[in-house]
Amino acid sequence: TPAPTPPVTSGLKPELSGLLDRNGAPSVSLAADLTGWVVEVTWAELQPTSGSSISSGNPVDQAVALIRTNPAYANMHIRIRVMAGIDSPGWVEAMSGGSVAVYNTQSGSGGNVPRFWTAPVEQAYANLEALLAAKYDSDPEIEDVTTSGCMTVFAEPLILETSDATTVSNLLAAGYTEAADQTCQEDAITAQRVWVHTHSSIALNPYETISAGGATGIDESFTQTLMSYCRSTLGSRCTLGNNSIRTGSLGTQYNDMYGSMQANGPGIYFQTAQASKVGNLQSTILWAVGEGANDVELPAGYPSLLSAAQMASDNQALGGNGQ
Repeated sequence: TPAPTPPVTSGLKPELSGLLDRNGAPSVSLAADLTGWVVEVTWAELQPTSGSSISSGNPVDQAVALIRTNPAYANMHIRIRVMAGIDSPGWVEAMSGGSVAVYNTQSGSGGNVPRFWTAPVEQAYANLEALLAAKYDSDPEIEDVTTSGCMTVFAEPLILETSDATTVSNLLAAGYTEAADQTCQEDAITAQRVWVHTHSSIALNPYETISAGGATGIDESFTQTLMSYCRSTLGSRCTLGNNSIRTGSLGTQYNDMYGSMQANGPGIYFQTAQASKVGNLQSTILWAVGEGANDVELPAGYPSLLSAAQMASDNQALGGNGQ
């Protein structure tokens, strides 16, 4: 039986709100205490060949069908997390002039990325967003899509893997410049303007810098500049986020960034650190509620870290911020 098609969305959809499972659809037993989940899908899955349309039957299609056909998920909504960077298709790497090896020291993972700061890749990413918007912008189940055109390993585009010296030298050897990267960051936001009904989120961090001479640093002021650019370019469709929250401070630069996010709210989301690093999950969620967050993405293993009563209460509190 084909999935029923709901009415076409008109106007801006509601902000995604509540607790989200960041690893896909939650179990049916937990669905009542959450409001949705994250669909992580790679650029390579969405557009495996150059010039192709969006692949049918991809993870986004599967998630929408699940919501429309399974009553347990009938009132749930989705964030699409498009994974570019190391998850870009080979044809994008080729058009950029070749791939660049990058490595994330914290996770011990890495891969090859296209020269994401170059015009051909930025144009290909903008075309991807146009195709996604044409297919999904009117689907009420999809309330948010991430901005990730300039990412490396994770969908956090302001992290350039500067803790790995080999990555830094590889990027510079491939023609990377800080100015080109900053343009890329803005252009990736501009590419989201093709979405009309759906919110566009961006995962922020204190911006990692790489000078022409190879010196690395942090420029949190650029992060604040990018927040303002997102707001001025996308208006209320811009959702500011961060994928790092945990019990305890991450330092002054993160504290400054969180303060700026709160000042630029509403339209805020957070993802917690993984279970082994989050500390007290309930306290972390309550902090996010206090910051004005609309939604919080939960780590793997959350059912053993939160009671059903806590999840229901947290979900309601975040939903209240969303209103």
